Amino acid sequence: MPVLPDPNRSEALLIGVHTYTALDDLPAVSGNLDGLREVLTDPTVWGLPTKQCTVLSQPDSARRVLDAVQDSARRAQDTLLVYYAGHGLTDPYTDELYLALPDSDREHEYTALRYEYLRRSVLHPQVGAQRIVVVLDCCYSGRALVGKMSASDHIAEHAMVEGVCLLTASAETRPALSPPGETYTAFTGELIAALTEGIPGAPDPIDMDSLYQHLHRALASKSRPLPQQRNRNAGGLIALGRNRAATVKTTAPQHDPTPPPAPIHRSQPPAPTGEQSPPPSSSRRDESITGLPASYYREPIGSYDYYHNEHHQPLFKDGRLNPRHRAGCVGVIGMFAWLAFVLVILYKFG
Repeated sequence: MPVLPDPNRSEALLIGVHTYTALDDLPAVSGNLDGLREVLTDPTVWGLPTKQCTVLSQPDSARRVLDAVQDSARRAQDTLLVYYAGHGLTDPYTDELYLALPDSDREHEYTALRYEYLRRSVLHPQVGAQRIVVVLDCCYSGRALVGKMSASDHIAEHAMVEGVCLLTASAETRPALSPPGETYTAFTGELIAALTEGIPGAPDPIDMDSLYQHLHRALASKSRPLPQQRNRNAGGLIALGRNRAATVKTTAPQHDPTPPPAPIHRSQPPAPTGEQSPPPSSSRRDESITGLPASYYREPIGSYDYYHNEHHQPLFKDGRLNPRHRAGCVGVIGMFAWLAFVLVILYKFG
């Protein structure tokens, strides 16, 4: 999990070259240095003390740059951040990376700062920083066009710093971009915006992996050169600022204090004294479902069970045979008499 470095035990060195004698000027680099210093020293982002955020603009020699790197590296006990913005050059024979200085010439790479020397400075045994971040916003080819900073092949392999995080402005085959008229270069502009505004959905503080992924998406959405990153050990977990867009955990939803209405219980009214309560209604007796009147269903009456409807009457009425059933009884008796006669004939003559 990322942890914000202790600003009182950390150092940042911001190096930039915006004016050249033999290369195209990059006026946006000056804005990069001012913008980064402002956001890194902001107490709501990182809170780096001003005296521990050194800005080195227009260094006149490689020695001045390396001395500044070594001084910052010796003072840093927690995190060391080294940033460079300007033109980048490559050795045509070894393809090594060189960082352009104000009087550098693309035809004479020795007039620039060999990146390997900067790499050795941050890895010197006297460096006490636990974490090291190197950010390069520069070109890597032998030519520079107006509004562009050229790139070189195998950039990350040339600029690898062991045990730390290296973040670069462009991929191997794409030029870094300094759009004319904009305050910052394309890459550093997105970097400053991410630290100033925060990254929705990213951890708090913002680690280098989350920062890189955000920069990649933001630049891709604008069809601009894509950055790349290389980490050693836990370099991807180094954080450079709090996430101002971190989601605040919401409290539990408020419930309506008014309790819901009590359920209504419907009950059968009590039957009058001396009468029996009718049985509860049932869907089985619903005429709309069965198509049969309720009178066709069996119901208890007293201690007798019987079927009835408008055509059926009790077999006995007032202790005597119901006259309406006499004909039926006579028919049943006649049927049994005929059956007995048949059996006698069969027995006698069979």
